[in-house]
Amino acid sequence: MDALARLGLRPLQVAWFALALLAAAAGSDALADRSTSVRVLAAVLAYGGWAVGLGALLVPRSTSLTVARLLVPAGAVGAIAAAATQDAVAVVDLAAAIVASACVVLLLAPWSTDAFVDGSSYGPERRFALRTPAPVALLAVPVWAVAVAGALAGPVLL
Repeated sequence: MDALARLGLRPLQVAWFALALLAAAAGSDALADRSTSVRVLAAVLAYGGWAVGLGALLVPRSTSLTVARLLVPAGAVGAIAAAATQDAVAVVDLAAAIVASACVVLLLAPWSTDAFVDGSSYGPERRFALRTPAPVALLAVPVWAVAVAGALAGPVLL
């Protein structure tokens, strides 16, 4: 774990970049029987979210942590849902789900949070994140689900 902590955000950034390559095939397979407008909307939302997530991971700041904690788990849910909708799960679908899950685990690791929070510090200053109390952490999942569902429902309902 110390080796991963020393690497900082690099494993997460590499995994998030690889996820775009793996999830593209999984997403196109999952949406193959949908209409063109649904496929285009899903592709725009997925790649837009991936690009914003990549920007948040490449510029570690406190605000970037919020963006990453919204988008990275959403990417994992999307990759797992794409793999689950298939009759026969392909290797690339399984790989996308595993890489997406690894992205979530790496993002929620304490050293990742510290790297984001320390990114907002001035000069030689070092900032450390406060650890989240358990009751607050339990509320984070439903609040995240409502936020992501609301953001995704808007374009779909238009």
